[in-house]
Amino acid sequence: MDFFAASAILVLYYIRPQDWVPGLAGANLIQPVALIAMMAVILRRRTRNNTFSGRVPHDWLMLIYGAYIVYTAPDFSEALKGFLPLGVFYWVTIESLDNRRRLGTYLRLWLGMLFCVAGFAVMSLFGFDLTGAVEMTERFKGRLAIGTWIHGNPNSLAHTVIVAIPICYFFMIWRQNLIKRLQALPLISMAAYCVYCAQSRGAFVAGAIIVAFAILIGRGTFARGLVIVFLATAATAMLSTLPRMNEDLRSDEGVQGRIMAWEIARTASRRDTTGEGWKKFEAYISYQGEIIRKATHSCYVRVAADLGY
Repeated sequence: MDFFAASAILVLYYIRPQDWVPGLAGANLIQPVALIAMMAVILRRRTRNNTFSGRVPHDWLMLIYGAYIVYTAPDFSEALKGFLPLGVFYWVTIESLDNRRRLGTYLRLWLGMLFCVAGFAVMSLFGFDLTGAVEMTERFKGRLAIGTWIHGNPNSLAHTVIVAIPICYFFMIWRQNLIKRLQALPLISMAAYCVYCAQSRGAFVAGAIIVAFAILIGRGTFARGLVIVFLATAATAMLSTLPRMNEDLRSDEGVQGRIMAWEIARTASRRDTTGEGWKKFEAYISYQGEIIRKATHSCYVRVAADLGY
């Protein structure tokens, strides 16, 4: 039951039916599933002296990280309330994935959800719009997005879906038979087409890097050399032909605004040793005579401003 509930949380996180199914609008579907998962884990682990396993250093690092967030927050109760769902998600997931079979199943489910998100997006281009993706795509001037809270802009969609390609490579191509490799081709093609239509420069670059690393694993020195040479020559030229990749970044308003937000974040991280507080930092810039909120688009920068160095 604990594994089923943890898997259900993963599915609801990516699919988010409450964002596009009319009868579920505004419903909090994850919270009751998370409570069920907690009870299932507690019942399954009732023979232990405590419910926190601490089996690996990563468990303790996460505990220390959470304690730091709450301790340094301007509002202790608000930070605890905000971080608690993430802590529960981590704890439930790590406790339920306690053997190789479950871990493999969970990773395959994760891959399936990534392809499901890509499928929602690509289907909208051919008249099958389940999530209101057409409206979102029009809002972003033709850059593909779907009508869910998490993937409601092209960058978040592309950065999510691009991860499916290397994961699919390891599950269906690397050291697999010909049939599985052939089955992987349409899935990888769909994910790649989704990222292409989202026109995210960051996803293009990140995708090239993570796919290259995936291919390099298990290869000999000569093969690795060929891949590196290919990346330095042909792959770089291919990236320049992708949408928006040949634009002058110095004159791009989005990039200029992002750099301004980064500078504001750097100032905040230097001003406060422990930052402004978890999820408290906000950057405001002047644009065409108006003061607007600008996202940093960088976890590194945002965490530095929120929690300090």
